[in-house]
Amino acid sequence: MELWVWAALAGVGLISGLIGKLIFARKSPFGIIGNMIFGIVGGVLAGCYMAGTLDSSLNSLIKTGVAASLGALLLVFILKFIAHPKS
Repeated sequence: MELWVWAALAGVGLISGLIGKLIFARKSPFGIIGNMIFGIVGGVLAGCYMAGTLDSSLNSLIKTGVAASLGALLLVFILKFIAHPKS
C-alpha cells in the first residue's frame, strides 16, 4: 500500500477514536490520547484487511474507510468494557 493510504487510514482511525470516546467511553480510563491511539490501531488494522481483499477503485476506497471507522469504534468499545466491565 502507498503511504497516503496508511495516512488516510490513521486519520480515519483517529477521528473514529475521538467519536468512540464520545459515544462509548465518557469516563475512559485511557483518556483522550489513549482512545485516539486505539482508534488509529483499529482503523489501520481493519482498513488494511479490507484493502487487501478489494481492488483499487473508488468504491473499494469507500468500503475501506467504512471498515476502518468500524474497526476503530469496535476496538474502543471492547477496550472500554475490558477496563470497566460494569459500565
